[in-house]
Amino acid sequence: LLLAELRKDANSQPFLEPVPWKALQLWNYPTIIKKPMDLATVKNRLQKSHYKSLADFTADIQQIWMNCKLYN
Repeated sequence: LLLAELRKDANSQPFLEPVPWKALQLWNYPTIIKKPMDLATVKNRLQKSHYKSLADFTADIQQIWMNCKLYN
């Protein structure tokens, strides 16, 4: 439910899929961002029962925002 609400939010658009750093020619992206994360990856992990706890799920959601702040 939380993930669906996040994905519907208009402000989430840049976070829906992995950053296309090659297409955007952000050549330094992989040297700065060591753990890429996006909402599609979170959704995929959720569907595959990757998360063992709410804390694991929350950590990936927080990783999205931390990556954004770090790179920008």
